[in-house]
Amino acid sequence: MHEPHIAKSILETALKNAPKNAKLIKKINIIAGMMSHIEKEGLEPHFREIAKGTIAQDALLYVRKEKKLSENSLGVTVENIEAIC
Repeated sequence: MHEPHIAKSILETALKNAPKNAKLIKKINIIAGMMSHIEKEGLEPHFREIAKGTIAQDALLYVRKEKKLSENSLGVTVENIEAIC
């Protein structure tokens, strides 16, 4: 089970890349590698638990699966973050 580690990595990336004056992270767009076996349903509960008390605690997670093989086919990438400043 890699979901807790991946959720933590997503949160850290989102917090690090959010604008410095962000009050809230609204949405996090994620690209899941074609062979990563990551699904939103398995990832989201771990993200919710880890994100409690942060500006990302209520962020919506959008997971998009890659459709072809790439160098990231086994991983997960944070593609975009929407924040309210």
